[in-house]
Amino acid sequence: MVKRNDLDILVCPICKSSELKIDILSFVNKAIHEGEIICTSCNVFFKIENGIPNMIPPILSLINREDLKLWKKWFKKLRNFERWRKKRYKKKEKGNPEILRNQIEYDRLKTNFFKFCNCIEGDILEIGCGGGWNKEHCQGNYVGIDPIITIDNPDFPFYQAIGEYLPFRNSSFDSIIMTAILDHVVSVDEVIKESFRVLRKGGFIYIQTHVESNEKEQKLISQSDLAPLSKNLIELINRGPLGILKSAYYCLIYSRPISKIRDRYTHMNQIRLDSLLNIIKKFSADSILQVTPDHNIAFIKVKK
Repeated sequence: MVKRNDLDILVCPICKSSELKIDILSFVNKAIHEGEIICTSCNVFFKIENGIPNMIPPILSLINREDLKLWKKWFKKLRNFERWRKKRYKKKEKGNPEILRNQIEYDRLKTNFFKFCNCIEGDILEIGCGGGWNKEHCQGNYVGIDPIITIDNPDFPFYQAIGEYLPFRNSSFDSIIMTAILDHVVSVDEVIKESFRVLRKGGFIYIQTHVESNEKEQKLISQSDLAPLSKNLIELINRGPLGILKSAYYCLIYSRPISKIRDRYTHMNQIRLDSLLNIIKKFSADSILQVTPDHNIAFIKVKK
């Protein structure tokens, strides 16, 4: 939910004008429930529904009409990803053992990432925040954006928005977080450019992303793909033939070749580490990099 003063940092995501007219129709517990934000410069309307401002530019208002097909493709993949994630949540709620193991690995990775970040403080923006699950690792004023609304009544300022068109004034934040989102965006360059625009001098950008190997030849199934089988061999034997078959099945569908096929329907990009670092270097030469042992997850900390 957003309050009236939360809107003071907003600009039009298209023309970046701060000349916004805000019509508030209703409040709930001192937070804006329904309303409308109007850019008086380009005359575009952004609705506030159920306490959430939708600051995603209308697709026909995007500057480059040549990119229209690309954005339509993004919208389609976004919906595919939303459906995939809902199915995954349902399996998790039912106690699917392989999904739960995968969640443990994800939690371990997240813990290591925030140890790498050390201390995230000040005015904080998370791009692709989901339900604000990383808020607990932050010490400051947390703001989140995401094109997908994951939870009702978030307990932090949440905006439905995208990284290529951030709806915030220049130099609004001390820290910006991006975890596992760069392979979902239309333009990595624009997301990084926009992030530096809204970041204050001396502030940090913290990135965690999957990166593709630069090697020409990759194993079809890597050692990490087989880890669930090797780590839990005794447990698998105790679970019997059906348990072994299920684990082998999940190892297969989450292996790299199958994941790449699935990612075609839900992801926009394959992130190359060298390409990403070259984009970052356009804006800052002061960065710290850490890559996980299997070389497919990168942690990056960049100072403006």
